Amino acid sequence: MIVDVVGWFGDAAAPSGSLFHAISPVRWFDTRTMTRTDGTTRPVGASQAVNVSFTGAPLTATHIAAAALNVTATNTTSESYLTVVPYGGTAGSSNLNWKSGQVVPNAVISRLDSQFGALSFVNAFGSADVIADSTGFWDDGSLSTGARFHPVQPARLADTRTGYLAPGSLMVSSTHIEAGGFISFKANGGLPDGVTSAVLNVTAVTPAAPGYLSVYPQGLDPAQGSKTSLVNFFPGDVRPNMTIMQLGTGGEIVVVNNSAGPIDVLVDITGYFA
Repeated sequence: MIVDVVGWFGDAAAPSGSLFHAISPVRWFDTRTMTRTDGTTRPVGASQAVNVSFTGAPLTATHIAAAALNVTATNTTSESYLTVVPYGGTAGSSNLNWKSGQVVPNAVISRLDSQFGALSFVNAFGSADVIADSTGFWDDGSLSTGARFHPVQPARLADTRTGYLAPGSLMVSSTHIEAGGFISFKANGGLPDGVTSAVLNVTAVTPAAPGYLSVYPQGLDPAQGSKTSLVNFFPGDVRPNMTIMQLGTGGEIVVVNNSAGPIDVLVDITGYFA
């Protein structure tokens, strides 16, 4: 087992620190379609990095100190690992690990460099395409608004194996998610007012076909929400991933099955931002 530390959360008595700002999920970059300075698109090679600024489109916020991301490695040609560090940093830790041919996602929280507001995505061996989606950011401590983290006893919000969805959800129950289908569940039941986002663990269970799960706030245009991915899977997999997800209309969150076959999904909550 290997554990790397990227930061910590303080309580309300902490003298200073960053506040979290949730956003609707947005695709930040995708090396499969991203045009380099020489006009080409290509994966990240061995001991190479793709450097991307977190400021500007699609974000318009300022005072960003760290980013909440879902990072995916695909088109992998060798066993390798990816490290996400402030721009220009070295790869002394790992965020994603994979074997050749795998598609691997993972939640990433990383500090930006202070000069350019950028991150470096460093690949160790072979080549891989890298995709990054963002669900929010932490400010630099200079903003008066934002949300603090509050841990909770882990609780299950959805389990399509049994049809369970959290009480108060728009949908009464859902057994399996069919191809192209979705569930919507209430994520703020029993939580105080002012909750902006939930910390969730989402697990894809025994899918029948390859694909990915999209997770986004209820009320967001599905065409936009399904442009991002949280969990990538192949038939028979059991794949989890963590996310910090903005709450939507009625405190609801949507999970979409972007595959050609049915799948079961589990969703657990471990905390919230308010």
